[in-house]
Amino acid sequence: MVIGGLGVLAAAVIARSLRRRRRIARITLRPGEMIAASSAPIRNLESALAALVETPAVDWLDLAMRHLTQVSDDHPGSVPPIRLVRVGADGVDLILAEAAGIAPGAFEVAEDGWAWTLPATSDLAALAGASESAAWFSALVPVGEDEDGQTYLAPIEPGTILPVIGPGATEVLAAMATTANSWSWTDHVTVTSDPASATAAAQAGPFDSSVQRDRVLYVGSPSALAPEVRSAIGILTSDDVAGSDLSVLCLGDGTVEIAPTQLRLRACRLNPEASAGVAEALSTAETPPGLEIPERQMTIGGTVDRDTDAEPARLVTVAPTGVVQPELEVRVLTNAAMIIGPSEEAIGGKGRHFELIALLALSGGLSKEDARAAIYGSGSSTENVTNVASQARKMLGTDSDGQLFLPEANSRGVLALSPRATTDLTRLCDTVSAAATADPAEAIHRYTEGLDLIEVTPGSPIDHSWNWWIHYAAIAERAAVHAACNLARLTVDTKGDVDAARHGISQARAVAPYAEELYRSAIELAGVAGNLGWAQREWDELRRMLSDLSPGASPNPETEAIYRAAMQPHLPDEDGAEQASYPLAAGFR
Repeated sequence: MVIGGLGVLAAAVIARSLRRRRRIARITLRPGEMIAASSAPIRNLESALAALVETPAVDWLDLAMRHLTQVSDDHPGSVPPIRLVRVGADGVDLILAEAAGIAPGAFEVAEDGWAWTLPATSDLAALAGASESAAWFSALVPVGEDEDGQTYLAPIEPGTILPVIGPGATEVLAAMATTANSWSWTDHVTVTSDPASATAAAQAGPFDSSVQRDRVLYVGSPSALAPEVRSAIGILTSDDVAGSDLSVLCLGDGTVEIAPTQLRLRACRLNPEASAGVAEALSTAETPPGLEIPERQMTIGGTVDRDTDAEPARLVTVAPTGVVQPELEVRVLTNAAMIIGPSEEAIGGKGRHFELIALLALSGGLSKEDARAAIYGSGSSTENVTNVASQARKMLGTDSDGQLFLPEANSRGVLALSPRATTDLTRLCDTVSAAATADPAEAIHRYTEGLDLIEVTPGSPIDHSWNWWIHYAAIAERAAVHAACNLARLTVDTKGDVDAARHGISQARAVAPYAEELYRSAIELAGVAGNLGWAQREWDELRRMLSDLSPGASPNPETEAIYRAAMQPHLPDEDGAEQASYPLAAGFR
């Protein structure tokens, strides 16, 4: 059972929603702002969800829903009522309320005309342009999974009431509502349990199925709504409503039955603890950026509490800087993640051994239980970590003093690397910190040196899910963006090497592809260099990215001001000479 009983597909949909909201928060940052961080339990939940982000069935379902709209636009009225949607590894099936002998577009007829299927083996050429269409169903809710791992979903169209009754109905309704509010097309659906909000949304304007298929999904008793509102919206309810086309009976043993189909499925549900955790994670991800230090700030070695001046809490004692020289470096920013030993030889760079070593190096030390949870999730025991640690200990060997790079766990069961071990991410952060107080020439050198540590998106060479990395990725992103934007600022101020600064921005994008600050700096550099084509490409790409993540979103005013300045003709100064640069409007702070 995945994430409190949700099941793989629904959990993957929520995972993508969380990632999307984090990205939106990231790209809307203004100079000096920071995004909110999650508490430790929620970070663990986000890590577990992150493992499901790339679930292929979500992409295929999204494509199927958009292709259905695409073919309907060409042949209005050609889509019969759809009772259920079934999604599995083999593709997407639309279970029809009435038989249809012909299927449109890339869909194929199945089950004697009672279903249309879009096989996962379909030629993508036949689906060209589908992504430009709105999804056919805005409100689509998960009901359960069969023995083959296929997920059944119910479309909740205007005027539809889906009763969910019996023991455990509350958990099933929670899964339905949370998933309905997490699709990539969520901009076209209002999910609410407030009768007043449902009424207001239903009266906002006529529903035009040919344009956006906007929907309202109300979770609650239909008796709280006026008849005209009930006919205009979809309703999920725990009331035993007679006359519904479908109903879901929760049987109290973790299964559900869909009437009148008599399908018996493993329920998609969210237990109260998981439901509260998901709600907090989504809320935190949508917290507007601010100038204050976030309540919780991830750092190398732990977290910092906003209300104290304390250093990051570590589980082990770390030697002061300069007391010992690192002899082993764990490289997580490189093309091939690896561990470099005392003789500059590569010791290892993949598998659970590398993952455990990288986790310990970045965290400053963890208990076996915490390490197990981070790497394996809940389906394992601490013996797995003990065995992996033992093998990693032999692999790493000893330092120049004969001390183990990975000592045995201490009396409290905490595993930690020797102070003679470090990471390239630590080196990047230290370099950026040192550059902040250096003179311009030295700062340019340090920023360039730090950015050159980055080769690819960190974690990409790992063969398996590196879930916990998402939190350290935020640290890498912050350091890289700081370095690249300040390098651009210094390049403008000192009339330095624009190509080197442009390369630095490219390096930073490997860890921060959605940072608008990098687009701002790139546009500024392009204006300085008089390369208006470069400035225009950056601007167009930024707007496309913003639109993909959040339809209707636009660049920040600071970015637009820099773009307009860069695209203006170069004007002569008082001496008649052409201006060589434009001042940074805001820059990175």
